Amino acid sequence: ATELVSAANARSGRRAKKAADEALENGPFSAPAHYAAGMVASRFKDSQDEARNELQKTVELDPSWALARLSRGDLLLKDGPTAVPAVVAEYEAFLQYSQNQADISRVRKALPALKKKL
Repeated sequence: ATELVSAANARSGRRAKKAADEALENGPFSAPAHYAAGMVASRFKDSQDEARNELQKTVELDPSWALARLSRGDLLLKDGPTAVPAVVAEYEAFLQYSQNQADISRVRKALPALKKKL
């Protein structure tokens, strides 16, 4: 799983895409494989739908994966006002599971403004 996340964050888009595709092929029900595919797809403007779908699959397979919740919320935030309820839900789920204080602080600062938009 750690190797997949590293590959997803690799600077080489080609290397990251290849690693994510192989992981999905070898483990179609693997949350880390879907996470890697989603993070790779999120880098490319024309692959945002794929990124949303892969991150959705990730949280379906592992609902308590805090980083996946945060990543999905951050990606959905780019979709504008209609996505705010989903962003709030993902950020609140993230807060339930995360222990990363820097990200927790960032999300806690963002939530009040987002909730005013509901």
